[in-house]
Amino acid sequence: MLTAMLDQETGARGYLQTREQVFLQPWNGGTAAFPVALAASRALAGADATLRLALSDQARRAAAWHAAAAAEIVQLRTTGFGPSLAALLEDKSTMDGFRAANASFALVLNQRRDKALSLATGFAVLVAVVLSLVLLLVGLGAFRRATRVEAQRARQ
Repeated sequence: MLTAMLDQETGARGYLQTREQVFLQPWNGGTAAFPVALAASRALAGADATLRLALSDQARRAAAWHAAAAAEIVQLRTTGFGPSLAALLEDKSTMDGFRAANASFALVLNQRRDKALSLATGFAVLVAVVLSLVLLLVGLGAFRRATRVEAQRARQ
């Protein structure tokens, strides 16, 4: 999601500074990529309420920034005038808010992943220990049986 937003920001900034259509390529690519990344992140979040709330916050911030930037692009196309410094500072503040929300989401997601990995590792170790004990008992049983059979042969 962050990459999609940064692509949009790069494209908007380039176009607003130069009026060259080529700068809208990353804008268009990022605009198309964001909903795909958001859907993938929602699937990854599953039913985790904290992650879903963080994703909703990011989606809201992204939509606000995108709407403002799109309006500025249209304004430049139709009037020839770009956004004011105040508008650009507001855009920056909104994008900074998105970045912070995205960083918080990534932190929580990484913490959840690390916890799951730790649990999985612990379970794998437990399974290995149990299997080792089972194999040890099977081997011990086979050894005892072989010892008994050998003892019976020696008596005969």
